[in-house]
Amino acid sequence: MNIEDAIRKRIQELCQENDVNLTTLCLNSNLTPSTVFDFMYG
Repeated sequence: MNIEDAIRKRIQELCQENDVNLTTLCLNSNLTPSTVFDFMYG
């Protein structure tokens, strides 16, 4: 597992723990959805 995969996995874990989806994460972190979705699924 490389660092990008580890970060993706951790983001998914944190979203599940906090009952947050990626869209809400984008809104709360002031990141554009394209940035987050490209990183997560790119």
